Amino acid sequence: MKKGILQISLRKIQEAFGRQRTSSEDDSSKSTTQAISSSVAANTELLSLEVVLPTTSVSRVNQLRTEIAQGAAFLFTFETGNATIPRGMICSNHIDTDDDVEYVTLAKGDPKALSDGITGGYSMRLPDQIEAAASGHHVIVHIIARASGSDQSRFAIAYSTNEVGNSGWHWFNAESEWSVYTMEYDVNVMKEGRGDFIGILPDSERNPGTDFCYFSITITKRIEIQNVLQQKNIVRRTIIVSSNCQTGGITAALQEIFWKDKVLAVPHPNFTNDQLLEHLSEADIWISSDRFDIAQKCLTTNPKLAIYKIPSLHFPAFHPDLIYANKISTNEVIRTPHDYHSAICVWGYKNNLEIVDIAALFTSEVYYKLGYFSKWKSSVDYLLQLFKSCNLDANLFLPFIIRQGLFMYSINHPKVYVLVRLAKMIAMQAGINQSILEKDINIRDGLTDIVWPVYPEIADFYALPGGSYDWKFYGNIIISGVNNYIEYSFNNFQSQRVESYDIKFRGRDESVYDHVLGPIAGVKK
Repeated sequence: MKKGILQISLRKIQEAFGRQRTSSEDDSSKSTTQAISSSVAANTELLSLEVVLPTTSVSRVNQLRTEIAQGAAFLFTFETGNATIPRGMICSNHIDTDDDVEYVTLAKGDPKALSDGITGGYSMRLPDQIEAAASGHHVIVHIIARASGSDQSRFAIAYSTNEVGNSGWHWFNAESEWSVYTMEYDVNVMKEGRGDFIGILPDSERNPGTDFCYFSITITKRIEIQNVLQQKNIVRRTIIVSSNCQTGGITAALQEIFWKDKVLAVPHPNFTNDQLLEHLSEADIWISSDRFDIAQKCLTTNPKLAIYKIPSLHFPAFHPDLIYANKISTNEVIRTPHDYHSAICVWGYKNNLEIVDIAALFTSEVYYKLGYFSKWKSSVDYLLQLFKSCNLDANLFLPFIIRQGLFMYSINHPKVYVLVRLAKMIAMQAGINQSILEKDINIRDGLTDIVWPVYPEIADFYALPGGSYDWKFYGNIIISGVNNYIEYSFNNFQSQRVESYDIKFRGRDESVYDHVLGPIAGVKK
């Protein structure tokens, strides 16, 4: 089979872009740019290249290859010897006799693989001429792929400059037939010219592999593309965000990042499966924390839908007494009108204690015996595991938010900068350069209606300012003091006809409270 189907024309590259570098950049990248003239062809948007193509298309692959080669600056044929393959990844060569094409199969990608440097995937260094031409411009990467031996597989593409940023991993769902998958990236201006790389990352172990035969790179003038989009107000994609109460903040931050796209909040609690499927039927990207059981149905009706899994943040270390409670008779969550409760207060109500006796249990000694001062490690470990399951790097998240001090309003209501940080990481996974982490994004903080206090003893333990027993609930209701809070809770329980014998903890072991609080309060079990 012939290689080099697309011939790179340096003369055409110079006509399209010329040199746009400072003298210091010229000195540092002299070896890669000497062949590029300083003249710029007027009104040239795409690289004009001399392309040698077959006169007939005898297969689907040939048709797709012809399609991605048009206007491209580079065409790559996948072979095991043409790339760097990380340890543990499976890479094998094959020939498809039906389509008359050589291809490689990739499997067992590392879910922790980085998209920077040469990338942690199947990595190909681009020619120096392409690196020079792409510097400071917009690149479009087309790749021809299919699921290997299955109906569907997942893979990711990354473009890395190895010195001035990378695209992050763009994830795709490959179908059983050869198809073209596309990612785009704005390349920063090169400095020393350490090489540009394309990385391909197959899904992790025990998941289907993916076949690859060709990819191409088209280079356009970034500034012209942005101006055209601004002038025409073009909406390029529809992005759906589905999570819990964190949906609004994530959506608002992503809209700031993907300003050219339409980003819609479709929270899980507010929509049925059918309603969600209706929204997803014409969407390009679904960013979700849950309900992946309908993913296959989504992909049946909208096979080009890209799905990104995100974490639903939960961090109880600052608010270890906060729980949910259920009615035993119906197993329904008790809302008063919110669904947050103090575990100590619920236990006292369940055991028919007086308000003053329950208030006496809010002490440092009781908190210690209940393990309230030892929730930090389990909270961090939970987030680490959660981010790992979403293929997100917790090292780019946890150190940042921990440095801010108290970063939660409650166990699952983060402060706004936490959601902005998470949105930036989601954007990186969807292809935005890691420099987005430094971008200043200001959105409204929508989770301040309910603020659970950090008890003074807990605040002192973590050296946090502002510890109190002041609760804030919907309608700007402020409850100050433990006694007043317990009375407020009792009134809500009674107004909803929640009897003391008909209430239980949800998701927490009550026997620990029986063991610790029983002897102190004189309750025998």
